[in-house]
Amino acid sequence: MKAACSVLLLLSLSASATQADLRLGKWCESDDGGQSCLGFISYFPNGDVYGYGVVEDVFYIATGDWQQRDQLSCLNLTYKLFNPLTETPYPPEEINFCNRIVDINPQTFVYLADDGERHTMYRISEQPDYSMLPQPAYLQQHSAKIQPELLTLSPAAGNYGLYPLMLETVPAEISFTMSITPHKVLDPRWFPYAYLQIGDPEDVNFRISLHQKPDSTEQNILMLEYRVGGHSTKQKLASHIANGEAVHIRLSWQPDGSTRIHYREQTVQYTLPLSSWQSYFVVSGTTASFQRQLQ
Repeated sequence: MKAACSVLLLLSLSASATQADLRLGKWCESDDGGQSCLGFISYFPNGDVYGYGVVEDVFYIATGDWQQRDQLSCLNLTYKLFNPLTETPYPPEEINFCNRIVDINPQTFVYLADDGERHTMYRISEQPDYSMLPQPAYLQQHSAKIQPELLTLSPAAGNYGLYPLMLETVPAEISFTMSITPHKVLDPRWFPYAYLQIGDPEDVNFRISLHQKPDSTEQNILMLEYRVGGHSTKQKLASHIANGEAVHIRLSWQPDGSTRIHYREQTVQYTLPLSSWQSYFVVSGTTASFQRQLQ
């Protein structure tokens, strides 16, 4: 009896491991039999999850981890949420849930959601990735209606405001403007700044920043800062940016992570792993604006 139970347990574990192996890769989430994709999700061997798509007119970027417990597929995800046409961010959400697996094979992944509804995903690659290609059907169908809005933050000195951005959705190149109008700061410990940060907040990233000149209340400095493992290198691009003046920056990147920052006649190149792209606009002690420009 003991031997029979052991065999059944081994068979169960083997089946679960096989299902987990089959899950690895990138999948299309579809409601029309795979003809179009609402979104995409990648399952990585280390347990990471990376997904993106549009549901009920909300664009999401989902990051987190997955586990398989017998026939249950369990995910712990953080969602960055946006208006897909204006790119305005909504408050992020954290959601943990489990779906019941019906079947996984090399082509399809069938599961029951917690409401009992049956869903089918379709494999597009055996290799998971962090890229936002292909684009979800919604963005393809509404590309002519996309008009990024001006984002503005105005936190007091000593505090900061943050907007997550969806720059990763734009293939290969983006342009944007940013500006600051510093508040009057009486405490010398605080100085006004705003920066765009792209990359992995905990590892390799760079910042494009505007901050007030130490010797002027009317002029600001435009800086680049490249950060790797706690170390940083800085480069000044301009030192006479007026309050409220919009600076225009263009970024372009390649699949190997080569990323170029263009400002007027200046071009600077860094290596930024595309597997860890995240983008944020961070502000303190100033009224600051950010707006992506259509090409």
